[in-house]
Amino acid sequence: MNAIISYFIESLFCGALLYLIFRLITIKEISYTFQRVYILFSLIAISIFPLISIPVELSSPFGINLNPIIIGADSPGLSSSDSTIFTLKMLKNAVWYLYISISALYLLFIIVHLVKIAAIYLDSVRVGFGKYTVVSSKRVEIPFSFMNNIFINNSTDEFDREYIIKHEFSHIYRRHSADILFVNFISIFLWFNPIIYLFKKLLIETHEFQADRDVLKGGGSINHYRNLLLNSQFGASPYLSSSLNKSLTLKRFKKMENLEQKRAGFFAVSASLLTLTLLFTFVAFNKADGNTITSNDSQVAGSVTQQSIELADTTKYELPFMKVEVKPVFMGGDENTFTRWVAERLVYPPEAKASTIQGRVILQFLIDKKGNVKNVKVLRGVHKLLDEEAVRVVSLSPPWTPGKEKGENVSVVYVFPVIFQLR
Repeated sequence: MNAIISYFIESLFCGALLYLIFRLITIKEISYTFQRVYILFSLIAISIFPLISIPVELSSPFGINLNPIIIGADSPGLSSSDSTIFTLKMLKNAVWYLYISISALYLLFIIVHLVKIAAIYLDSVRVGFGKYTVVSSKRVEIPFSFMNNIFINNSTDEFDREYIIKHEFSHIYRRHSADILFVNFISIFLWFNPIIYLFKKLLIETHEFQADRDVLKGGGSINHYRNLLLNSQFGASPYLSSSLNKSLTLKRFKKMENLEQKRAGFFAVSASLLTLTLLFTFVAFNKADGNTITSNDSQVAGSVTQQSIELADTTKYELPFMKVEVKPVFMGGDENTFTRWVAERLVYPPEAKASTIQGRVILQFLIDKKGNVKNVKVLRGVHKLLDEEAVRVVSLSPPWTPGKEKGENVSVVYVFPVIFQLR
C-alpha cells in the first residue's frame, strides 16, 4: 500500500507543479503547438516519473564492515498483534481493489464509446477523399471526427458541410484523435489525479483553437463560422471524438479575432525544460534508500572487510580507527558473535510486515575506549519502523572488550547492514 500511496502523492505533486508552470508561461499569447506539446509531455511526466527509481550509490561508509544479517518476518523474535496485521492487510486490500475497480470502470466506459463510434461507422454512407473519409449518417447529432473519419449528419446543407469538413480535417491533419486516446488511456490509471482532467480540458481547448484558426486562415467567414458553432450546441458527440462544439467559450470566440501566433520564447522553453528536469531529479533520484535487496546482501557468510584511512592531525581531534592491531571483542567471541546476538533480539515491526515494508538498513556505531557502544546512527534507511528497530537493538549491546593500537585502547567505528526481508 505504501508504494501505491507514494505513487499517488508523487503523481499529484508532478501534476500540480507542471500545471502551475503552464499557467505561468501562457499568461501571454503563445503558440498552440507549444501548448499542446507541453501538455502531452506533462501527462507523460505525471504518469511515468513516479515509476522511475534510479539508485544512487553512496560513498563507502566510514568504519569496519560487519557481515550483514537477514531478519525475516517469521523470525523467532517476532511478536505482533494479529488483529493489527489483519486490519492493515484489509485496508491495503480495500485500497487496491478500489483502485482496480474504478480503473476497470473507466476502461469499460472508453470501450463503450469506441463501440458507439464503430456502430455509427458501420451504419452509414462512407465516401473516401484520400486522406480522410466522410461518414454520413442520420445518427450523427453534431459533426465530429475520429482518426481519419469525419462524421456528419446526412441532412447537412452543402455550405455548412464545407466548413465542417475544413474544421474536422484540421483535427485529422494534426492527429488530435491520438492525443485524446492517449489522455484517456492515462486516465484509466490516474483517475485519482484531478490535474489529469485539467490538462485534458486544456488539451481539447487547444485542439479547438488550432482547428478554428486553420478554418479562418483558410479564408472562412468568421460570422458564418460562429453561427455554425452556435447552431451545433444542441446534441451530443461520442466522448472520444473531436467535435465541432467542444470547448465553445467566449474565450474561443475572442481568439478568432486575433489569429496571429507568437512562437514560444526563451522563458517558456527554458522554464518547461527546467521544471521537467527538476521534477525527474527530485522524484526519481530520491529513492536510493536501500529498499532493494541485492543478491550479495542475501548471504550472511563472508569475510569482514577492513578499510584504512589516513588520520588527520590528532593533536586537536582524536579520530576513531577503522583498522586496528587488535579488534574489539564481543562477549569473548568475534564479530559474528555480535551479529548473532543482534539477530536473536531484533523484532520485525508488525506494521512494517503488514505494509510489506522491507529493505536494508545500514547502521554505523562506535566502540569507545571503554568498550561501550555509542553514536548508533542510520547511514541509509528504509522506513522509520525498520530504522528505529535496528537502532534500538544495537544500542542495547553490552560492553565490548575495546580494540587496541600500539598497546593502548582506541575507539573503533563499525558499519553494520541489517536486512529486513519478507519471504
